[in-house]
Amino acid sequence: MDMAVPCVTMGIIVGRIGDLIIADHLGKPTHFFLGYVCPSHVTGSPCLAPIGQAVHQPALYDFVSAIFLLVVLLRLRRTPRYDGFLTLVFGAWYGTGRFMEDFFRIDVTHGTGLTGSQWTALTVLGLCLYCLLVLKDTPWRSGKGDFASIPARHRKDEPPLPEVEEETDPPVVDAEQPKEDAE
Repeated sequence: MDMAVPCVTMGIIVGRIGDLIIADHLGKPTHFFLGYVCPSHVTGSPCLAPIGQAVHQPALYDFVSAIFLLVVLLRLRRTPRYDGFLTLVFGAWYGTGRFMEDFFRIDVTHGTGLTGSQWTALTVLGLCLYCLLVLKDTPWRSGKGDFASIPARHRKDEPPLPEVEEETDPPVVDAEQPKEDAE
């Protein structure tokens, strides 16, 4: 997954470009200078605000956040880290961004004041931060991508498992060489 998260971030960026082109995922009315003004001449406009009213563009906010996330991921990738680190950074960053971005969207809040996406983002953010901050010093995080160093756990009354010797391949015989006759 650590190799994939920069590509996933690029996918988010490309998807948000499409959202911006077709004016998808428009949000609540605003006076913010980056607000999208709903055109009066377009039939079937996705704007829920009155014509001429500026609305938030959550897709733009997500687009900018994803660009910064991509830069951070590419920089963090230069230094060897434990397996899953970049994935956890991606989850924490994107979860935080999505949680904040949804305050600008028009969406159902399920009576809690938060959308379903915000609850999901909080869950992902919490799990990623827990793994990044609490589990960072566990012995299995060797930074080498090798889980062979994990000690096997045995019950106290069981003897440890015997070590297995490595098998060696039989010698290769060249078919073109004549075999010596045994006399």
